[in-house]
Amino acid sequence: MLRCAPEDMKESANVPFFAATAHKLADDYGFTAPCWAFEQRCYLPGEKPYFGCGAKGNLRLLFMYKSPPEFKHRNLFVDENVLARVFGEGAPVETFISLGNLQVQTVSAEYLLAMKLMSARYGEKDSEDILFLMKKLGIETAEGAIEILLSFFPRTQILPKTQYIIEEMIERIQDIF
Repeated sequence: MLRCAPEDMKESANVPFFAATAHKLADDYGFTAPCWAFEQRCYLPGEKPYFGCGAKGNLRLLFMYKSPPEFKHRNLFVDENVLARVFGEGAPVETFISLGNLQVQTVSAEYLLAMKLMSARYGEKDSEDILFLMKKLGIETAEGAIEILLSFFPRTQILPKTQYIIEEMIERIQDIF
């Protein structure tokens, strides 16, 4: 799957990230990194580095230290578990798009809702995302949201803020109907 460059991969800011990902996965699983991952277009142009998550200050220093070498090599500085965080153990995966020999996968809406509920960051986009996902999944009760949450995370990991945001979202959903 990694041997050939994705057919639809154009010159873009994402190409170095795709190449670093292919290189890292090959290294992690004992394969030879694909030749296309070392083409000129697979390196960040210019001297300005990219820092994941819009990192500033000390977080930049941490990313410079912890970033996997396959990413550093391309002047990309990210969290050390940049790829491990994509899917949790046993997360339900769905194919989002298939482009020749490149397949982009995502987690199910249920798993995405559970992850959003676990982070429950107020004042950020999580509230709107949670509301959207609950409506998409037809969740109208706190029990329904908690049932999905518990199918992916143990009760001991669920913080009180998660319960509060669930209750707030249920109120908003009921106001809509």
